Amino acid sequence: MSTSLLLIGVLCILAANSFASVGKTRVTQEPNAPERIDCSLTAWTDWGPCHPCSKERHRSRSIEKFGQFGGKPCTVSLSDRQYCQPEGICPDERDQCNDQEFECENGYCLKNRLVCNTEDDCGDFSDENNCAKTKHQPCGGRVLDVSELGRTAGQGVNVLGMTPTQSAFQNEFYNGICDR
Repeated sequence: MSTSLLLIGVLCILAANSFASVGKTRVTQEPNAPERIDCSLTAWTDWGPCHPCSKERHRSRSIEKFGQFGGKPCTVSLSDRQYCQPEGICPDERDQCNDQEFECENGYCLKNRLVCNTEDDCGDFSDENNCAKTKHQPCGGRVLDVSELGRTAGQGVNVLGMTPTQSAFQNEFYNGICDR
C-alpha cells in the first residue's frame, strides 16, 4: 500500500511540474555563437515626381543590415507607390514598342517573354495583370520535388522588384533548368 501511495505522489509531482512549464519555451544558443542581428532599414526617400502616364509617384528605402543568426528577417517592401494627379499630360508613346515588345501602362517597353512571369518587370504590375496563369514557367507543367535545402538556400533582395525575398534565386526552378 505504501508503494502505491509513493507512486501516486511521484506522478502528482510530475504532473504539476509539466503543467507549470506549459507555454514556456527555452531559447538555447550555442557557446560563442554570434549575437542575433535584426533587419535594419533606412528612412524612406522623398516622394519622386508624379509620372503623367502612370499617375503615380514612388519612394524607396534600403536595407542597412540584413537579419542574421536568427534575428528578425527583412520581409517588408523597399519601394512604395502612391497615386497622384500629374501636372502634365501623358505623351502618346504608342508607336515606341515594336512587335516583340509589350507596352506597360506607364509607357515602358518590355520584351514579350517577360510578360506574365510573376515578376513586376514594368514597375506598375501591368505586365502581370490579366494573366490567367503564368505563361512562362521554366519547367512547364512539371512539378519538381525540391529539397528543403534547395528551397531555402537563397535569401536576399530581388533587385528588379526592390523587395526582400526568401528565395531570391528561385531555386525551385534551378535557374530555368528543369533537369537535375
